[in-house]
Amino acid sequence: MTKIALVRHGETEYNRQRLIQGQIDIPLNEVGKNQAKLTAKNFTKVDVIISSPLSRAKETAKIIAQEINHQQEIIINDYFIERDFGLADGKDISKWFDKIHA
Repeated sequence: MTKIALVRHGETEYNRQRLIQGQIDIPLNEVGKNQAKLTAKNFTKVDVIISSPLSRAKETAKIIAQEINHQQEIIINDYFIERDFGLADGKDISKWFDKIHA
């Protein structure tokens, strides 16, 4: 049986500040790195890891791969990228939530 697990990237400073990231390439902060390590504890063996090209997603995938000793290359796929929020990118989510939550 095939099992698929979807993992969201760890925390970034934009997450912490409640700013919309969209395709703005914000790296993980220390909390996010620790979250990725904790997430790895939910896995033992993984056949394939696929990541968005954004650094926060790639770093989350890399940390998980290291923690579980995954030896294969992480596949970077543009289809996994976050959506573009246009003018809302970088803005406070509370001011845009109703407009982008569709």
